[in-house]
Amino acid sequence: MANRILLPWNIVARNFTPREELKQWVQREIQKLERHLTNFPHESVHLQVVFEYHKKTKKFTSNLTLRLPSNLLNAKTIDEDPISALANSAKALIREVDRLKDDLRHIKDRHRVREKAAESGEKPSPVQPLVSFAPEPLPEDKAPKNISELLNQVIEENHERLLDYVKRQIDYFESLREIPINSIDAEAVLDEVVKEVLKNPDEKPDELGYIQWIYQLINDELNKRHRMLKARQKAVSVEDIEEELESADEMTPLMVSMLNEPPEDEFRKQPRLFVPSRTLPPDEELAEKEFINELIENSRTWDKIEKDVFELHFIEGFSAEDCAMILKTDLSELRNAISNVHERIRRKILEEMWTK
Repeated sequence: MANRILLPWNIVARNFTPREELKQWVQREIQKLERHLTNFPHESVHLQVVFEYHKKTKKFTSNLTLRLPSNLLNAKTIDEDPISALANSAKALIREVDRLKDDLRHIKDRHRVREKAAESGEKPSPVQPLVSFAPEPLPEDKAPKNISELLNQVIEENHERLLDYVKRQIDYFESLREIPINSIDAEAVLDEVVKEVLKNPDEKPDELGYIQWIYQLINDELNKRHRMLKARQKAVSVEDIEEELESADEMTPLMVSMLNEPPEDEFRKQPRLFVPSRTLPPDEELAEKEFINELIENSRTWDKIEKDVFELHFIEGFSAEDCAMILKTDLSELRNAISNVHERIRRKILEEMWTK
């Protein structure tokens, strides 16, 4: 059928040789996922199915990892029967996809956006194409071998978004004069986090998605560097810090980069929304960007929790639950912060209306 899109997938078996029957069951189960993937850009979708047999417990793990443009979703279950494990992990993955789609719908409602293609001037097709997984899995030499390979692809697609977030967090600390200008290099921070994530993907907390985990690690890394700089500023001079660190037995790559890498002097890019706005007339598009940038500037004077909520919930588009886990904050406190930011934005809109 001309309008049908075939999605790639692959299957990996560890510690056992799968029968043909198991591959047929995989094809049957992943077909249930197809209708949930219609609206995602097909070129960024890949499903990896991993089975592992555990000799000690005589049980099977079914681990499904779905690469999407904005995230990497994972569902894992254990059962004595590989087919039962597969069925349960497939159901869990469908729930994860639906949850992500709900979050994306909320972002679209909040920002009045359309498909990403609209930003480049392409008009989305009024008829959605049929989506199905390819009749055969990718051959082993062409398929991703582990989660790190899939995760690296997702990070590459979202690199600019992640780097913009890091830069805005650094700008915030600098605006409060809590750290010297150019004392933290944004790219070095992100590189350090990405290196840790790709090296140890299994250390991701079960309650977090991979992208959410990356944001959590970014905040942890920035807060650690922020505390280190503040403490050392009070204790010794910059020259003493450099001399001490150069003679230290253990020095992290990020600490080295902060001292040795030249400061970034290129013009800082304007923050961008994770989900781009729909196509607007030039004057309206400019007004929208100016409004968002004003809010970003104003947020520097807000309470820390409200500023973080604005970044993660309103700019990056994470749900309240995800924000609470990323920030390691009580959910009720975070919901109160969201309400406060809603009110700030509402007042800002009214001010804009009255001044026109």
